[in-house]
Amino acid sequence: MMNLTDISSYIASLVSHLQNDRERGALKPIAPISIHTQHAQPEAAEPQMSSVSLRHQFSHIDGTYRYLGGSSLLRDIKETPLYYSHPRSRVPELPDLDLNVEDVDVSPKLHDYLVANFFSGIHEVYPILDQSSLFLLLDGDTRGPHDHFALQIMYSISCLTSPEQLKLSKVGASCYRKALLHVGNATVDPTVATLQVATLLALHSLLDPASGNIGQHIAFAIRLSIGLADTDGPDQDPRLWSLHTVVYSLENTVATALDRISTFPEPGSPLEFVLTDQSNFLCSLYRLQARFRNHAPKRNGATLDDALVVADTVGENLHPNISSATLETQLLLEPSPTVAIRLLRSYEHPRFIATFVTPYWAHLAGTHIKKAFDDKEVPRSDLLRAFGTAASLLTKFALRWPGVEVLMKNLGTST
Repeated sequence: MMNLTDISSYIASLVSHLQNDRERGALKPIAPISIHTQHAQPEAAEPQMSSVSLRHQFSHIDGTYRYLGGSSLLRDIKETPLYYSHPRSRVPELPDLDLNVEDVDVSPKLHDYLVANFFSGIHEVYPILDQSSLFLLLDGDTRGPHDHFALQIMYSISCLTSPEQLKLSKVGASCYRKALLHVGNATVDPTVATLQVATLLALHSLLDPASGNIGQHIAFAIRLSIGLADTDGPDQDPRLWSLHTVVYSLENTVATALDRISTFPEPGSPLEFVLTDQSNFLCSLYRLQARFRNHAPKRNGATLDDALVVADTVGENLHPNISSATLETQLLLEPSPTVAIRLLRSYEHPRFIATFVTPYWAHLAGTHIKKAFDDKEVPRSDLLRAFGTAASLLTKFALRWPGVEVLMKNLGTST
């Protein structure tokens, strides 16, 4: 007995066969009939049909079978090695609540959603909080100022990084205002908990730059990190080095976009690109970017090629933001239209979390693609399609960050 895949393949082959016969019949020349000819005229050679145009098949995409042509963009995106297939079971579902009010009390259902979304998404890229912290319990009665701040800003960041970000915009703004009520008391002493507060503020500003000065927040986090590293001695809190990595990544996320030198010292550990530590994977990518910007001499150790090997072979296990950062690094160090196309595709992943510097990279990729229109390296149809993707992404980002309109106009008018 054939299974569903066999049946689908069989049907697809029949359809392709019928289309092949139909096109052959339409293209076959009709020999002229002559009463003076005793022998049949030899048939003209049949034109060879493009195998690409006939490569139709059923493909299993997002839980269902779809009949797609060989040039389907959907298949191209899904077959990209860096396409990150996030298991649907790990994507939390937003509860059906009235969220269209200015001051929203976080209900137990909404609390569960926001916590799950935070730790299954942005936390994998920037691990700032401890998932086992007691303050994450909804009925926590012993929260101090650090805990109150962390809970409310975690809610707000989760709203900004949710696939339902538009629905949660008022919830996120309300929680951010509540977090700021505790920021003064939460930043009195130079402790690791205070460093968490500073890092959360910087992360929030990376997602919503209008809410705060990201430069000041990052500078505050850098000063705290350096001060704590100098004073804590051999018995340092292990969270400090994890936060050191996050702060370095946050600063260089902005520094690359603004093309400026980093102020935070590079971590002393070797570059590593391993799946089990994605935060360090991201930090290592930004270290490569910083060395490139600073024209630093090459060093022994892991390279961009090592990161690309991981991304190309087991990219489905990387968070989509790590995959995108790998391609951003490649576009900076080894720019090409092919890399630009792959980068734009990676931004279309449903679990990719855009920051206010993502439009910079989309514009840069679109510029490389536009310059390659007259080249023969990449098919012009692929370039046009990718340029349309860049324009579409910038249009979407402009709705969230109005300043992106300048990049949109520049991409359209640049030569």
